[in-house]
Amino acid sequence: RKLKGWVLHQSPAYVSEAVTLLRGLGAEGSAIASILEQHPEAVLCSPEQMDAQRELWGSVCPNDRDLVGIIEKFPASFFTSACHHNNQRDNILFFQSLRLNKRIISKLMASAPQSFSRPVEHNQHMVHTLQEAYLSLGGQQDNMKIWMQKLLSQNPYVLLKSPEGLRENLLFLRDQGFTSAQLLQLLAKLRGFVTELSPESMRLTLD
Repeated sequence: RKLKGWVLHQSPAYVSEAVTLLRGLGAEGSAIASILEQHPEAVLCSPEQMDAQRELWGSVCPNDRDLVGIIEKFPASFFTSACHHNNQRDNILFFQSLRLNKRIISKLMASAPQSFSRPVEHNQHMVHTLQEAYLSLGGQQDNMKIWMQKLLSQNPYVLLKSPEGLRENLLFLRDQGFTSAQLLQLLAKLRGFVTELSPESMRLTLD
């Protein structure tokens, strides 16, 4: 009531259906209570949407136990709007086409759900830009899949960054005298230093 009182005024609410779904996945009472405490909006998802999400997540989660663990940590990523379902499905297919393993894809969906809710073209553009930068700086084609898996696993929010911003940062650093090998090393930093910065902030720091 204090944090999200608006949920109490919504109708219909599917409390018993949400509980039944979570119990069906193997969640215990304490886990279900924790999920509803963190994300009471879960009870506003229709049974059809819950079933659709269960099927969608089942395509990237090896078992129900793992899925319950994800829902406990990231309930908003599972109990999401029906209007995002097609985008989620398209993005899953895209990342599967990159031969990323299911664990990486499920981690991306859980920790950066915004990147799966938007049209797949956004992620295609950013991934292409990262691959292009990696190869142009001397990265090896044979190692690119492993590099991409590590990068997305450690820094899933890189998908929400601007491809143009990444290019501008690399150009700025090159103008400062960084070699291709040094830029590749920076790009491969798993915390995404190059994508988090901007030419303006780097220029101020250098000054």
